[in-house]
Amino acid sequence: MLQAVLHGKSKAKHEEDTLTSSVFGLLVLLPDPVLWEILRRATDGQLPPDGGALQDYAFWPHWNHEGTGNTRFVEPDVYLKFGRCTLIVEAKYGTVQSEEQWKKEIRACRNEKLLSEPACLIAMDGNTDAQETRLEGIAVLKIDWFKLSIAVSELLESPVAASCGDTAAAQRTLRLLLQALRAFGFFGPRFLDSLGPLLPVDLSGAEQYFREMRINSFNPSLKSLARFSGFNPDRMHFDNWAHVLAW
Repeated sequence: MLQAVLHGKSKAKHEEDTLTSSVFGLLVLLPDPVLWEILRRATDGQLPPDGGALQDYAFWPHWNHEGTGNTRFVEPDVYLKFGRCTLIVEAKYGTVQSEEQWKKEIRACRNEKLLSEPACLIAMDGNTDAQETRLEGIAVLKIDWFKLSIAVSELLESPVAASCGDTAAAQRTLRLLLQALRAFGFFGPRFLDSLGPLLPVDLSGAEQYFREMRINSFNPSLKSLARFSGFNPDRMHFDNWAHVLAW
């Protein structure tokens, strides 16, 4: 599916589930220390220093709905069980997060006896604020796809990836992760740096701009870059980057 999306063979490019499966499907293939470090950096160090080995994971599991108000089941996007931490992921792409949905997922995880502490719920994108939140005794970490892209970019040059077994395989997966995120409009500082020679604009502050944009569930693109910089790029610039941004 991911290769079909990257090469324009799939119509599912703008679907939330496709983004989630593409990115987290690659993340779970990484060596455990690399996966954990990406998540830790994306959450600004709010996760423990060492999560331990990834023992289990599931995409869209159907959990016991008892006490949640649901009539059939509760379905988080991703469940990650590490040796020293449990993570529930609720991912959004163009829609808004809901505290009620977070509560249901935490309760349902407890119903299944899968919630061993320390535990966190990662609210990926669609957050209306960045304030620290605790629900049902669990920390809710509010991040976005752009921050995840930055973390992946950093790990490409980090000794963490180089020290984990098959370094070449880990780096291939990291590069593919960046391609997947870029295909959906999320790109890190490397990409912003590469724009400098092509666009006659000052890109200082662009990273913070895109971070703020993600809070409001917008997709970074050359159009938004134009709004940020006050520069109206012409078709030549769009063509230069169409293969990355799928303009």
